[in-house]
Amino acid sequence: MNRCYLTEAFKVPNDYRIPPNEALKFDTQHPELNSQEYCYEVSKYRAPKDYLPVYSSIRQNDHGLFIIATNDFTTCVNGGVLAGDYNFNNFATSDLKSAKFSAVHKDTLLDLYYLDDITFIATTSSNTIELYSTKAPVTLEKDNHQDIFCFIKIASKLTDGRVNCLSQFYEKNRMIIGTSNGHFECYECDSKELFQSFSLPYGHSAEITGIDTHPSVDLNWVSTSYDKSSLLWDRRQVHPASTLIDNHHDQLTDVKWIKDEIIILSDAVGNLMVFDTRNVKDPLSKTKVLNRSINSLNFDKSNKMFGVISESCNTYIYEIDEKNELKQIHEHNAHPNMLYSLCFDVKKPNTYYVVGEGKYAKEVTITQES
Repeated sequence: MNRCYLTEAFKVPNDYRIPPNEALKFDTQHPELNSQEYCYEVSKYRAPKDYLPVYSSIRQNDHGLFIIATNDFTTCVNGGVLAGDYNFNNFATSDLKSAKFSAVHKDTLLDLYYLDDITFIATTSSNTIELYSTKAPVTLEKDNHQDIFCFIKIASKLTDGRVNCLSQFYEKNRMIIGTSNGHFECYECDSKELFQSFSLPYGHSAEITGIDTHPSVDLNWVSTSYDKSSLLWDRRQVHPASTLIDNHHDQLTDVKWIKDEIIILSDAVGNLMVFDTRNVKDPLSKTKVLNRSINSLNFDKSNKMFGVISESCNTYIYEIDEKNELKQIHEHNAHPNMLYSLCFDVKKPNTYYVVGEGKYAKEVTITQES
């Protein structure tokens, strides 16, 4: 009768050497003790010592105050930093130590939204929306205005799913959000608190990707979703007021309501579509930007120029004319950095800012040659 000796089967080979403790930090495969090929693999990758975090979102208020959200994905612990400054170059040339104010956050920061010149919303990976105040002055009459603001967290609310998009209504005292669970939630907002006024569960059957409110009518909004539909909503109804697109050939990724009747949509295969809400059978125009998903549409204050952020190293600037036709006027390449956010300057014409991975931050001017 053959006997099996477990002590022999699990015996460590004589030529095996226990790796030093420093190498254990980069362990990618635990050793198989019952294998004849007893080995230990160590990752060859080392993050550079000067590695800097990812810039996830940037916004600017009417007084020129930038806020930026950064995240560090090189560690196992989630976390980010909120920072603010009037000088964009302090983000592009430093590690935020020279920013006017900054605050460490325990969660990954997803996006930022200015509500007015003093308060803004930050969304996080923990399914929360947080209201912050910069205490920025209402006017910039004083020469030392850059030194008289601080950074205060006012309120935090738990949402039903990750907040993907947010938009203020026409009256500005309330906002509507869309979540990863397909839910809508409306919040009353002021300088002291956030109050949820209503919720609309399962407004879409999949993740809501874009939301924007009517430019001149309160409590009306439009939404897009991964369920391949775009819907028009009226707060007085619990069901969609009308359908802009149903059963699109691909997922819809963002939407902007730029005029009373004109809406722009983007999808996951790189298309821009302009619709007239009075006739939704066919788009007024359709433009192919690229062959991958468009993540967001970012308009300037005039609503005549906007930037397209996609899953790439490029951003594209488009103009929309009086006939609602689109024309590309500029392209910026940030290779090898992926771009995540864009905002237009409130004072300098034809100037915008892009941020992305590897602490990429760039001020870009649209010239006549481009």
